[in-house]
This record gives sequence, C-alpha cells and structure tokens, in this order.
Amino acid sequence: MSAEQSLEQQFAKAASFYEKGKFDKAKKIFRGIQRGNPGIPEVLHMLALIALKTNRAEDAVGHLESAVQSAPGSADLFGLLGGALEKAGRTEDAAKAFEQAITLEPGLAETHYNLGNALRDLGRSQDAVVSYRRAVELDPESVEYRSNLAAALV
Repeated sequence: MSAEQSLEQQFAKAASFYEKGKFDKAKKIFRGIQRGNPGIPEVLHMLALIALKTNRAEDAVGHLESAVQSAPGSADLFGLLGGALEKAGRTEDAAKAFEQAITLEPGLAETHYNLGNALRDLGRSQDAVVSYRRAVELDPESVEYRSNLAAALV
C-alpha cells in the first residue's frame, strides 16, 4: 500500500466519522493527516467544518485562512471563510471574503446572498440590495433570496 493510498484511506475514514457526527474522532484523524501533510486544503476545509459544527468559529477561520493560502483560486473556500468570519462576529472581513469568492466565481447565487446579508448587517442597505438582486437573478426560485430582497427594499 502506497503512502498516497494510506492518506486517501485515512481521509475517507475521517470523513465517515464526520458524516456520522463523531467530530472528535474525525478531528483526531484529520489533525494526524495535517501533521504529516500540512497545507492540504481539503483537510483544512474538513477541520474548519468540524470547528463550525462544534461552535468554534475562530478555529474555523484559522483553518480556512490557511486553506485559501493553499488554494487561492477556490471560490468555495472563500465563501466558507466568509461564513466562518460572520459567525465569529467579523462581518467586515466576512464581506471581503464573500467579495473575493464572487470575483473568483461570479455565478454563485448563495455567495451573493451571503454578501447581501453581511452588507445589511454592516448598515450598507443599498449595497445589500444589489447583492440580493444578483442572487435572485442567479436563482429566481429561491424564496429566501426573494424574501431578503423584498425586506431590503422596504
């Protein structure tokens, strides 16, 4: 068995624990992988998800900041970073992360919506309306997106 296969097997085992809600076991395996292979974005992503599930937003932010350094072209990671920053109470930084995600991948309705929420929370209602409108354009079926747009227009 090669080291790469072993790494894949370890990741799969940890992911299985995560899916079953066994976050401590998953975290232990992911940390072991990270020690031997620092900077793997997928591992940092999973550690961030575990941190978010266990109400440790600042830990999630740290993992995701490392992940985006390893994968600076990942809109998904910047979107997750924005969400973690928002949960950590760092709304201005969250908005910047969402903006970076949109720069990388402008067609993500959820990211436009999340940016709208952050801008609303920052008191930037006109900018929030622009983001909500774009989210609705990208996903016109979303009741949530349309509802927030309507509320922002009132």
